Amino acid sequence: MTRQQHSLSSLALALTLLASGLPAFAEEPSNEALAKELMVLSVGADMSQEIAGFLSAQLRPAYPLVPEETWVEVFETVDGKEVEALIAGIYTRHFTRDELLELVAFYKSPIGKRFVELLPVVMQESMALGNEWNQRKVNEVVEALKARGHNPQSLQ
Repeated sequence: MTRQQHSLSSLALALTLLASGLPAFAEEPSNEALAKELMVLSVGADMSQEIAGFLSAQLRPAYPLVPEETWVEVFETVDGKEVEALIAGIYTRHFTRDELLELVAFYKSPIGKRFVELLPVVMQESMALGNEWNQRKVNEVVEALKARGHNPQSLQ
């Protein structure tokens, strides 16, 4: 095969791949990119926005006289992407590439999307139920201790 025939053959292959909708040289996402995608999919929001909101809620009550323009200016310097990269490192240490790919696929699936949608409701109901159960158990244990003649000591 001549050099010109080889070039034409390579060009034909590339055009065929492009026409079929497949990239000629698909670049695999890095494990860090997969971890970041997983975080966005599983949390259901942009983590950097969530972090800025958390910091704002934490700091604003302590500085009630700071004007809104100052808050906007100050929070422009907060880069949530920094903490995203740190957390992505945790994901990549604990999950293999194949596991990251499977998790991303799960969270992109209809059931994964439904899971993310309903998780806040499930967590809220679970916490309420857990609090009720805990209070009931504390009362039962206190009553059992009292029945055995034990009374709480005052903390000194």
